[in-house]
Amino acid sequence: MSKLKDRIKGFWPKSLPSWSQSRFFVRVLNKEERALFYALVLIFFVSLVGFSYCFYINNTEVVPTYGGLYTEGIVGYPNFINPIYSAVNDADRDVVELLFSSLIDYDFEDGFVFNLAEEIIEEKNSYTLKLRDNLRWSDGEKITASDVVFTIKVIQDPDYRSPLRPDWMGIDVEELSELEVLFELDQASPMFVNKLALKIIPKHIWQDVTPQNFLLSSYNIDPVVSGPYQIGERIMSDGNIDSLILKPNPNYRGKTPYISNFRINFFSSKEELVSAAKKGEINAFSVINPSNYQQITSDTRFKGYRFEFPRYFALFFNNQVIDDIEIRKALSLAIDKKKIVEDVLAGQGKVVSSPIIPEIYNFDFKVEPDFNLQEAEDILESSGFVLGEDGFRNVVVREEKELSFTKDLKVGSQGEAVRDLQRCLIYLSENDEEIFPNGTVSGFYGQETRDAVIRFQEKYYEDILAPSGFSSGTGMVAKSTRAKLDELCQEIPLETEEFAFTITTVDQPLMIKMANSIKSQWEEIGVKSEIVTYDQNSLERDIIKPRKYEMILFGNAYDAIIDPFSFWHSSQVTEFGLNLAMYQNKDTDTLLEMLRIENEDDQKLVLLEKIQETILEKYPAIFLCSVDYLYFAFDGVGGIEPTTIINPSHRFSKIENWYTETKRIIK
Repeated sequence: MSKLKDRIKGFWPKSLPSWSQSRFFVRVLNKEERALFYALVLIFFVSLVGFSYCFYINNTEVVPTYGGLYTEGIVGYPNFINPIYSAVNDADRDVVELLFSSLIDYDFEDGFVFNLAEEIIEEKNSYTLKLRDNLRWSDGEKITASDVVFTIKVIQDPDYRSPLRPDWMGIDVEELSELEVLFELDQASPMFVNKLALKIIPKHIWQDVTPQNFLLSSYNIDPVVSGPYQIGERIMSDGNIDSLILKPNPNYRGKTPYISNFRINFFSSKEELVSAAKKGEINAFSVINPSNYQQITSDTRFKGYRFEFPRYFALFFNNQVIDDIEIRKALSLAIDKKKIVEDVLAGQGKVVSSPIIPEIYNFDFKVEPDFNLQEAEDILESSGFVLGEDGFRNVVVREEKELSFTKDLKVGSQGEAVRDLQRCLIYLSENDEEIFPNGTVSGFYGQETRDAVIRFQEKYYEDILAPSGFSSGTGMVAKSTRAKLDELCQEIPLETEEFAFTITTVDQPLMIKMANSIKSQWEEIGVKSEIVTYDQNSLERDIIKPRKYEMILFGNAYDAIIDPFSFWHSSQVTEFGLNLAMYQNKDTDTLLEMLRIENEDDQKLVLLEKIQETILEKYPAIFLCSVDYLYFAFDGVGGIEPTTIINPSHRFSKIENWYTETKRIIK
């Protein structure tokens, strides 16, 4: 024991080395001891850094911060950055959404949300809207009730040619005070609140601009605004705005957007847009065709977002042309809507089986898809639509009939015997067109029928004319002529016409692909169809307004508060209405009118379900699917929350929460 103590005592220094002596510590170590020392030092510092990092991560959190550049890509160019004109141009509507605030907004989760307005008071046929105090335009001027009244008066005046005018017809608006506006309606309507999702323009800027100059004013591209952003810079070429650089609006009433530089690049085509995205020239964009979804999301730089719409696509029958409900039912039963969603929409959509879209509006009444090929075939068979040798169905226009000619006929004769004669001559013309070209079954023995009889007699000269000594046809149906007619027309087979339809739609890839899916599915039950397409303007002007179609593949879109009146009421079958199915039903009309004045939510649900039932039982259309709005952004962009939106521009409704920059703060 004493020896161990002596060894320890000899090893342990009598005193610690001074700082100047410690500098030479490493020198006294051999090579192995020096390597071990450095390794221990390295481990110590790595552990210290790791511990510090873990402590920092565990006690802080990532939050958005201000700054950064975000570049949106949009197909099309802005023409009127003005809320009273923007509804007809997607590029205008997107920019307006970022620059102008609405009186109220709508969120499908929270309902109506007050924005510029802070209160709405309803009383019988009137609504009083109160604005928030101390609201400012981007130039510092106060936002008041006079701006609201001015905006609506401009919309209502036909000289200004606003596309919003039909929505505000028959509504009186009056300024009650600096912050209060009175709206008076012909009758109470809960649907009126939809109209208050209106973006207003500043009276002090526009009041001196004449209607003739309104569309030409520079304020349409350099507006005074009320929204989260204002225009900081415009980049133009060849008369088009190529890019807009937006800056936060310091007078915006809401939260300042995190993104300090919001740039929008405009493109002339989808191909240019996608090319720019692949090159990294834009951070975000949307595509119309869902089939591109998987292709784009395979690029790991992008994250896909799906926004739902209160909109559906349907094949609307012109019920005044295709007036047989059994035919409409059979064609409806033959469509597999799930197949359309998978094949046409690449799964980026939902099956729709109702004109109400209960799934979007959270109504607890659903309709199962009614796909049944066998039932569709049975209906067509029992209705007389028979399959031909080519695999397509034909409709019988003349039954099989045994003809017998028992009396003489001549010019002036009429009745069923003449009809049989004409049927016989038409039948014989199938092999010899010269006998009765363009013949019709009229029941009257006129000159055309006489000429046909003469040609028939001369064709069979040896049997008809020669025995009686005639050298040319007489035009009279007498004994020898009747005998030959009896011989040749003893049994006339069925006469059929092709059972086929024309599908009319807009000339867009998605719609054409959907139409082709319908066409191929109908071919499985032997129904032939042809697809005819038009550009949007021609379709609306030349086809929809005059209702020149058998059936039309088109879309219907609803507002925040659902109102099917425009699409299904009998009054809307005119060229100015949206009743594309030309559907008319007194029971449905009554229910739609009741819905427009009903305030109780429970009763609204009852009315909507009855509306759904009365429409569906008549098969006026084939309700197909709803298509999600597909939006793509760089993976580093945060704050985007996909939800249900009224229209594509509403993807920016919570733009204040989007961000590209972050920082860490203590929890």
